[in-house]
Amino acid sequence: MKLISLSISVSSVLLGCAGPTSPLGPVSLFSENFNKLLLANSVTNESSAKNRRISFFPSRQVLHKATSLEIKIVDTEGIPEDYKMKVFFDRREVTRHVIQHSKIEWDPEGRHWLKVKLPLIRLRSDLDGDIIVYYQRNAQTALIATEYQKPKCNLKASGNLLRIEDFEVEPKMLGFINESAQQNEINPFLIAGLIAQESGFQSNAFSFARAVGLTQVTPIGEQEILRIHSDWPRYPGLNELPIPYVKLLLQQQSLNASNEWRLNPEYSIYGGSTYLKQLESYWSRPDKNELLRSQFSNLDQNMSRVVLASYNSGASRVSQAIESNQKNWLKKGVGLDSARKYVNRVMSYCHRFSEEEYD
Repeated sequence: MKLISLSISVSSVLLGCAGPTSPLGPVSLFSENFNKLLLANSVTNESSAKNRRISFFPSRQVLHKATSLEIKIVDTEGIPEDYKMKVFFDRREVTRHVIQHSKIEWDPEGRHWLKVKLPLIRLRSDLDGDIIVYYQRNAQTALIATEYQKPKCNLKASGNLLRIEDFEVEPKMLGFINESAQQNEINPFLIAGLIAQESGFQSNAFSFARAVGLTQVTPIGEQEILRIHSDWPRYPGLNELPIPYVKLLLQQQSLNASNEWRLNPEYSIYGGSTYLKQLESYWSRPDKNELLRSQFSNLDQNMSRVVLASYNSGASRVSQAIESNQKNWLKKGVGLDSARKYVNRVMSYCHRFSEEEYD
């Protein structure tokens, strides 16, 4: 979690009237802007704030559903009556609304911590605004500011998926995910996040893009997967049949897991993870790898975003977006509006599933 220490004096926590809205409520007008706050004050050594810290629960932003949010401030020297706290979204202050709609809980054995509990917020997956909370004990102490980080999910990660929050998933499906993850060297929590976003773990899901099954494999993706798994069953001409007719076949169960591999949970999971592996191989080619390294200092973390966007919108479109927009490829890339939401939501699911504690 990022920690910034500043020497500053600040004004009242409830400055300003209601202004433009944000996921955390109306922006407070006539109050401090975090960018101006940074420009006006020098950054000091983080060690000066070792007895004070700000944390969040959930530990990272949840972008796939509405959830509660807890902000915890710890000050081992004690939190005074006149402490200062402010909350910013996209560098604009939203403190007033947050305080008015939160429950404040204090350390019962003293004033060494407090919790600000928002009952329900929905952070949009298409917005990139940051969330920053700052705390200052008094005008004589340094101000600390902590950013509420975006969800994190590496393409390569070990682990064992034991349960899925908010979905009814049979144990054997968890086994398929773990096995396919190990076979393709893909993070099992990322595979689970992809399935949650693609189909909500509905094995007979079908979309107007002709994506089928748990991992919503499209005809283009199927071509790549069947290069490896050519013996898997296929329903004749499925990718060319009229969509209403395909839906009728599904309703009548004439189209099912025995004659179409994408409707078979085991094959769908293995196929989707195989496609992720193929996309990773595409982006590991010398020319593509050089393109990524020229833009991203943390290649491991960004590789998962690039591969997921490629799964959703195609590797060629993603490559063009990176070449044209560099680090802003996902925000400004042509035709990647849905991919931006998709990537953020899958990353959010992935991080959430990987947390040991949900509540």
